[in-house]
Amino acid sequence: MTPKGQLIVSVAIITCDSVGRLATVHSRMPVILPSNRWESWMDPSITDADDLRKLMEYSDLYDGLSVYAVSNSVNSVAHDGPELIEPITLGEPQTLF
Repeated sequence: MTPKGQLIVSVAIITCDSVGRLATVHSRMPVILPSNRWESWMDPSITDADDLRKLMEYSDLYDGLSVYAVSNSVNSVAHDGPELIEPITLGEPQTLF
């Protein structure tokens, strides 16, 4: 709420250290909260930071993630569409010599 009592609608992406195959792509990844933890996460009476951290602990859910290369078009906000998540085949790495 603002000082004038207006509701502020916002969103945040909470990240954690990458695990599994994702760690080869980037050091951070979004926290994935299983549906059986949603109610506890949204409970306003849970305010202890350690209790909230426990809800975000790694689970078997991360083992089911697919990791594959996509077009570098995802790096530009000018692009939007389902083709951005289509897998691509990478060529052989190039060398300087």
